[in-house]
Amino acid sequence: MFKIILFTFEQSLASVFIALLAGIPGAYFISRKNFLARKLLLSLSSIPLCIPALIAALGYISAFGLSGFYNKLLMNIFSLKEAPLKFLYSFMGICITQGFYNFPIIMKSTADLLSALDKSPEESAALLGAGQVRIFFTITLPRIIPAIIAGAVPVFIFCYFSFMIILMLGIPGTSTLETEIFFAARTHQPFSKVLLLCSVETLLAMAMIFIWTLTEKKGEINRENAFISRPLTRSRITKAELPFFTIYIVIIFLFFIIPFLSIPLNSLTGPNDKSLSLKYWSFVFNSRSFIPSLVNSIIQAGITAFLCLIPAIFFAFLTRTITSYQLQYVFKIIPLIPMAISSVATSVVILYILAKSPYQTSMLTLCFAQSFLYWPFAYKQIYSSAAKIPDEVIYSARLLSPGRLQFIREIFIPYTHRSIRGAFLFTFAISIGDASIPLVLAIPEYTSLSIFTYRLFGYRFPAACASSVLLGTICILLSLIALREEKES
Repeated sequence: MFKIILFTFEQSLASVFIALLAGIPGAYFISRKNFLARKLLLSLSSIPLCIPALIAALGYISAFGLSGFYNKLLMNIFSLKEAPLKFLYSFMGICITQGFYNFPIIMKSTADLLSALDKSPEESAALLGAGQVRIFFTITLPRIIPAIIAGAVPVFIFCYFSFMIILMLGIPGTSTLETEIFFAARTHQPFSKVLLLCSVETLLAMAMIFIWTLTEKKGEINRENAFISRPLTRSRITKAELPFFTIYIVIIFLFFIIPFLSIPLNSLTGPNDKSLSLKYWSFVFNSRSFIPSLVNSIIQAGITAFLCLIPAIFFAFLTRTITSYQLQYVFKIIPLIPMAISSVATSVVILYILAKSPYQTSMLTLCFAQSFLYWPFAYKQIYSSAAKIPDEVIYSARLLSPGRLQFIREIFIPYTHRSIRGAFLFTFAISIGDASIPLVLAIPEYTSLSIFTYRLFGYRFPAACASSVLLGTICILLSLIALREEKES
């Protein structure tokens, strides 16, 4: 148990460290500098939320795998007989994949606070003769540490609960809590052992989420105390910053952009193909499982998204309208609880419960499991819109409305209808891209587009890339529409 916990924390912390190294410089350039690729770099912040971990793993295998883009390129240039890059299926490969996949989260949270901070202390220090490096480490960095931690904690939790990336890039003989729970259930080990693993994993995650809530609150205080007296103006990149900026952009391009671009490239070329071909796309479309997988995914994701809206609207309404500060705090804490429970642990507990009942797992079981885990995402989106309802409107509605239902119908829904639509689309996208819960539940005679993609990965990698392009396109389009709805709400 200690060895498993240690490895889980090691790979999570190492992944967070890489995400910090990639995220903090990006946050500085986005918030303080003007450059051509600024909007592109800023748009990367939505990728960890739009693209499922299954596709991220396929992307890094497409780029850094033994038959990946980089190895093919190096073997052709230097006439090598063996692939020179072999680090992917190792501890370092897991950490690089997870770190670069999640770095935009840290970049976004840090950039938001940097943009809100008053530059007067830095300007005063510069007038007194302090250099840029000294100013950053003595003035800027201490002020943005809450935002860095607030971004690092969810990245840690994502890496801590990482399943598909560990499963596809895993090192023989090592296991995280998440994969250990999965294998313990697959080998029908005693429920007491599985329950112990789930309990340890959940308690440790709850401790990290508690830290997250504290740092988020402190980050909000920092934003409130920013006291910006004039609009923040971004300057051009100086000659001294240009080499560092160039190196940074090259690293992001090599370790983040190329892996995702290599997926469609690999869908057109097999291991031994010398020219582009659509045969793997044809294989996907002609497969017997493709249409049933697509239909099942749409139905399942639609049911899940609808189920997510019910508790999300209910808790958003209560959190916004209840006057008691203590109750408001409780209602804000409740949506954080599912974030401390992993998808694998939830699925495994459901399996053990159903094993002693006459019912088998079904699509509806999958939908309930996903909605239990994903409704907090819908809540966060709806509450951000509900928080904009003026207090005067709420007080007047309490006096004039005969009941809460009329208030919800005539006030709450009109104010939040865009965010409700966005929450539906966003949870739909998360659900359709999820491969962990369907894989663990192993529903008889059921397949989804994500499971279809995962199965292709085992024996026909280019076809898996083609399928993942379709899956990723659906997830990205839905997530982008959801984000637009959130901004316009």
